[in-house]
Amino acid sequence: MKTFSTPRLSGFNTRRRERGITLIFVVVAIFALLGVAALAIDLVTLYVSKAEAQRVADAAALAGAKGLIDSGVTADPSNSQNDWAGACAQATAQAQGVATRGKIGGSPPPLGNVTITFGSGGALGVCPSSGTPGTGFGVNPEIAVTVRSNALPLFLAKIWGQRTSTVSATSLAEGFNPSGTNVPVASKCIAPWIMANIDPILSTPGTPPTFVPMIDTSGQIHNTGLGLPTIIGQDIALQVGCSGPSNCSALLAPKFASPPSPPPPPPPSRVTYYPADLGTPATSGPSCSLSTAYENNIVACNPKPIACGDTIAIDTTIYPDGVAANAPNKNAIQCLINAAAPNLGQGQDTLNVAGGFPYPMHAGSNNPLAVSGVISTNDVISSSRSVVTIPIYNSVAGVIPTSPVTVIGFAQAFVKSVRPSGRPEINILNISGCQLPRTNTPVGTNSASSVPVRLIHP
Repeated sequence: MKTFSTPRLSGFNTRRRERGITLIFVVVAIFALLGVAALAIDLVTLYVSKAEAQRVADAAALAGAKGLIDSGVTADPSNSQNDWAGACAQATAQAQGVATRGKIGGSPPPLGNVTITFGSGGALGVCPSSGTPGTGFGVNPEIAVTVRSNALPLFLAKIWGQRTSTVSATSLAEGFNPSGTNVPVASKCIAPWIMANIDPILSTPGTPPTFVPMIDTSGQIHNTGLGLPTIIGQDIALQVGCSGPSNCSALLAPKFASPPSPPPPPPPSRVTYYPADLGTPATSGPSCSLSTAYENNIVACNPKPIACGDTIAIDTTIYPDGVAANAPNKNAIQCLINAAAPNLGQGQDTLNVAGGFPYPMHAGSNNPLAVSGVISTNDVISSSRSVVTIPIYNSVAGVIPTSPVTVIGFAQAFVKSVRPSGRPEINILNISGCQLPRTNTPVGTNSASSVPVRLIHP
């Protein structure tokens, strides 16, 4: 009988020898996935933290630039002041305050990780002391902010012994004053007042009186302050040019009164203004008892942007001044500045011009932050509801304006108080002008300031 040999189960034996390969592959794949996940976590941590650092730097740079323009730096187109150090200190404090309140990787950067530099045209460094006339820091001041994070924990990098890393970001912002150029500026949230283009400090009475404009025909600020008393920081009383008392349908010629002689302090100089018809009332504001669109446009933000070269109609339906308790100016300005009554010392914020440029703002007892206990009365503050933007119209001295009037610039002003007569009292912080006719697209359309703040880097 023929016998058959048993077949060799070589394939079975091979499979037995390869039985652990799959497990090895799974283990290797798991470690690879863990490595990729750790790498992804590291990359996402750094990427997100970098974006956060950039946002913090941008916010701090914009805050610093706002501090520069609020100090009045840009109102000196001659670019030759020697007192910029105070403005730089103010801007530095604001930029640092914003930067150290931001979050990078879940924690704010310490003050030592925030670097502030100043300059123009990319030549950054310490606060400049002077510059080339017509250009540079005194016209378009720049501030750069660099922030660096705290140590951020890493995962995959621990394999190479690196447990933490840091990220940093730099942002450059400027305050842009287009005065003397063909680039017009636009602003929203303007006060419903249109102010005559007459400098009450340099104008003189007489027969005939001498009227000096705040802004010349080229859009340049006429009074640079070089050897002359500057309008910046001066007490100004806005005097309505309407005959009243029922409405402004009848107008008077622009009024002017020269600064009185000593003893100090002198009464405010006077500049003629007219109530502006801005149309639709502001979209939001404090809860005051207001009845007219004019009043609502004083206390809150009207979203309509107004640009150099635009026209604004005079509101002939009201008379803004008046001694009655519900007179339009008196009622609305008290609400705007949180004053309990007319005149100074009624709980509103204050502006200290006695110490010279730059002028610090102090919280009043009725400031909402002081009332809520967030700050204390007389604390230095970086913003205030008392700061408003007022359009300047193309006035001709001694000539009654015809509605509408043409806007040739803006004044940034601090509303100190309202007199019992309803007359607003202000300090001018900044002036910007433009050439007419307007040939370029306005900048700062979304800005509530007469001097727009913008990021120019990265």
